Amino acid sequence: MIDVTVIVPIYNVEKYLEKCLDSLVEQDYDKEKIEILAVEDGSTDQSKEILKQYVEKYSFITPKYLEKNQGVSYARNLGIKEAKGNFIIFCDSDDYYERDTISKFMKVANEKNADFVMANYYISYENKDIKVDISNYFAKDIITKQEIISYMTLTSCSKMIKKSIFIDNNIYYPEDIKRCEELTVIPVLAYLAEKPIFMNEALYHYYQRKASASNSNKGKGIEEFDFFDITFERFIEYIDQKKYQQEIEFKAIEQLLYGKLLVMLKARISKKELVDEIGKFKRKYPNFLKNPYLKRYSKAKVIFIKLLNYKMIFLAKIFAKLHEKLTG
Repeated sequence: MIDVTVIVPIYNVEKYLEKCLDSLVEQDYDKEKIEILAVEDGSTDQSKEILKQYVEKYSFITPKYLEKNQGVSYARNLGIKEAKGNFIIFCDSDDYYERDTISKFMKVANEKNADFVMANYYISYENKDIKVDISNYFAKDIITKQEIISYMTLTSCSKMIKKSIFIDNNIYYPEDIKRCEELTVIPVLAYLAEKPIFMNEALYHYYQRKASASNSNKGKGIEEFDFFDITFERFIEYIDQKKYQQEIEFKAIEQLLYGKLLVMLKARISKKELVDEIGKFKRKYPNFLKNPYLKRYSKAKVIFIKLLNYKMIFLAKIFAKLHEKLTG
């Protein structure tokens, strides 16, 4: 019986793949109860050849070779459908886990009968790791619905999720959307879980490449950022909207105001379009500055949100430039 399937979508990561796979094959958990399901998504570099070397050496790696690139959502969905494990863990192929990750996840799952376990993570650079501690947002025992809607991180990694939650609720990654797609999956799975647990351990290394993903947005029109709105609407379809109005509003602040406007500012969208976008948000959420969850936001985020509220675009652009320098 397989306890855990680790799903690894692979595409053009020859420089990082060995470190990723090493972190998985060296897990201190019974290898007969682990499956590494590696989906090679039509890479054009040496990733496929590297994977084949590991497959020859380790019998618990299950490879899937795609003839052409289908995208990370397709690869993850394929992994979900074919996983043999009772639980699923995701690992991006340019990132890596601590060697005791699976044993720690499974210990919590067994002791607390949890079906969704999440942990802290590291933002990792060449010479340093920065721990991201989200323990202040979640209860020490079962994570509440309010906490899930408001604070659940979107990233698929650094979480262990029971496969049956995916299958029983027909939850898969949307293959028609390339950005923010995890909003329609990870918080939804946590919301639907019977016993979601937060574990105050940092287990995952989210490696930062030098190239900035935000640069790919430059020169796009405002309609290119509709994925923020589309994924948000799909997310709240699963939520009791009458019961959790404040939590949904706070999530909207996070996604549709802070997140979307920050990306648009970095993409050099015109002032008029930015002002129109802010106006659209304020019409839908006119009293958003009174949302009680904003008290737990960082001062920097609150300042940025207030700059947007008062349409102080010049100062908001300075904030966006500083953010870009700090995060790449």
